Amino acid sequence: MNSNQRYIERVLQEPNMYRKDFDRLQKKEVELGYLYHGKPIPFTYQPLLITETMEEEFKEIVRQTNAIIRKVTTKYLEDATYRSLFGFDERLENLILHDPLYEIPVPIGRYDIFYGGQGEFAFCEINTDGSSAMYEDWAIGELLKDSQVMQDLKDWNFRTYDLFTPWVEKSLALYQSIRGKACRRVAIMDFEELGTPDEFLMFKDCFEAAGVSCEIVDVRNLTFDGSHLLHEGRIIDMVYRRMVTSEMMDRIEEVEPFLEAYLADVMVTIGSFRSQVAHNKIFFEVLHRKETMAFLNDREREFIRRHVPITGKFAGDPSLLEDVIKEKDKYIMKPLDRSAARGVYVGRELSKEEFRKRAERDFNKDYIYQEFVLPKTMDFLSLEEGEWKVIPRGNMMGLFSYMEEFAGIYARMGKEDIIGSIREYVAAPAFRIDEIE
Repeated sequence: MNSNQRYIERVLQEPNMYRKDFDRLQKKEVELGYLYHGKPIPFTYQPLLITETMEEEFKEIVRQTNAIIRKVTTKYLEDATYRSLFGFDERLENLILHDPLYEIPVPIGRYDIFYGGQGEFAFCEINTDGSSAMYEDWAIGELLKDSQVMQDLKDWNFRTYDLFTPWVEKSLALYQSIRGKACRRVAIMDFEELGTPDEFLMFKDCFEAAGVSCEIVDVRNLTFDGSHLLHEGRIIDMVYRRMVTSEMMDRIEEVEPFLEAYLADVMVTIGSFRSQVAHNKIFFEVLHRKETMAFLNDREREFIRRHVPITGKFAGDPSLLEDVIKEKDKYIMKPLDRSAARGVYVGRELSKEEFRKRAERDFNKDYIYQEFVLPKTMDFLSLEEGEWKVIPRGNMMGLFSYMEEFAGIYARMGKEDIIGSIREYVAAPAFRIDEIE
């Protein structure tokens, strides 16, 4: 019996007591204002339990993924023909080519996988641009730390991953290595209406605890005087960029002062626009190409074949459109660069007529078709009409990478083919535990 099963078994031994405790935690969530876009974060009375064996596997996934990203990004920078495979806008390409003052292509990322254990997993997507969800993991983790069941199982030695302080420390260390002096003022930057303010406030507190002045800024309120990036007249030394590149490109005329300052190297920006190479969903299509396989080693090629779904650009000859429609149950359709599963649909969920309607609409419109991977399931507690049920939930585990090292996890568990905020899901905060005999 594994740890997850033991945890569930413990709750079912005293169902009424733990039901009342779960009710208390749900009320506490609202009282404390643990919200995501104004709504309580959905959760159940169960965390994601991480053993040492699992953690070592996650570290290796992050390490291998970053090694491949480095090689692909280097090839992108050096080879114009290879760059053309990505099809980026010329303005974006110029931003990617600009040297950001450091070598790491992805200082911060979240690599989302469907995890089956013991080396069995498949990528869902790679988020290297405005990577988020640290707050959701922290908030629900704080609630479950206060649960009765964790008190009753305290010999398991539950501990969470800190996704805030380590990032602050690593980003400030990178700044120090570039400038040769300590950072004085940081700007956490996004479009005000698109950001996640609770998360930004937690990062702000951590930067200030490290002795650094920190401001949360709308990119449109920044100015450039030719020598400095400024916010309300104050010089910004380092930008923690949470602004998603695709959202910026839609509003590029509004962010010119920031882009001028970026190209002038007057501040250190973490992360740089080079993260877009791995972030855009065309990355998976390019990984499987012979042009990429040619410069990877045997282990990296096998890693891609085993774990990266076959992906293609949904464009070109009309025969491709008909082939995808004919085999619709094999595919999931995704926009090249949108977040939170917006615009995503699964062939097997739709009638042939509805799928054809959507596919014809999206053909030659910056979409990919991708091999559909059924999420791996785990047993999870669910309180239904006052009674505990154990149901299978598909998992999506987001592995955080800070300066190319595994930092923690944001996990979502869902009942449907798509797991994300636009569908039914629960957040399952990651707790590292000792191996249970």
